[in-house]
Amino acid sequence: MHGECKERSQKKHRENRKVTTRSGHSAWKMSGKQDWTPWMKKRKAPVFCALGAVLLCCLQSSASTIYEVPVFTEEPVSMVQKLGGSVMLRCSAQPASAKLSWRLNGKQLSNGDLDVVLGPGSLLIPALTNLTLGRYQCVASTGAGALASVPANVTAAKLRDFEPDIQQEIEVDEGNTAVIECHLPESQPKAQVRYSVKQEWLETSKGTSLHSTLHPS
Repeated sequence: MHGECKERSQKKHRENRKVTTRSGHSAWKMSGKQDWTPWMKKRKAPVFCALGAVLLCCLQSSASTIYEVPVFTEEPVSMVQKLGGSVMLRCSAQPASAKLSWRLNGKQLSNGDLDVVLGPGSLLIPALTNLTLGRYQCVASTGAGALASVPANVTAAKLRDFEPDIQQEIEVDEGNTAVIECHLPESQPKAQVRYSVKQEWLETSKGTSLHSTLHPS
């Protein structure tokens, strides 16, 4: 009896060894352990799916940004500058992927045209000339279309000479008020008026006339 049980045990042991040799990666079936290869495949599948979902999400986000309608966050403003002076115009838009370009009087500007320097979100006129005067516009473009900014007018400052006036003689009694008018020359922008009396500037003078009360000197 004892010899028969021992023989059966050795037979089962040989069968287990044969199974192990044929399967290669399989464990002992009699021990209840299972093959690890299918388990690894099951674990890898969710990881690959997660990476694919993230990549698809990024691609969709990028595509939606490309085809988003542009909106200005900063538009160029009109400026007055003397000829020879520098002018800086600024412009920015959303989304950040929007391409910015510039127009002068409706014509496309390239970097270097008329000595104009185009930077990221800016336009620089190093020295204003008659050729660089005019109406500037910033244009923001995406896959959804293009949007032009409000025009910014760049004009030259000017101040003409005073016209020759006949010298005025005003007589007023002591203690009364005298009004001295000043005819301003053409100017752009509007000139600020200041008066000088006896080579001293009057800081409180306003408008185109001087109201002064005469006092004994």
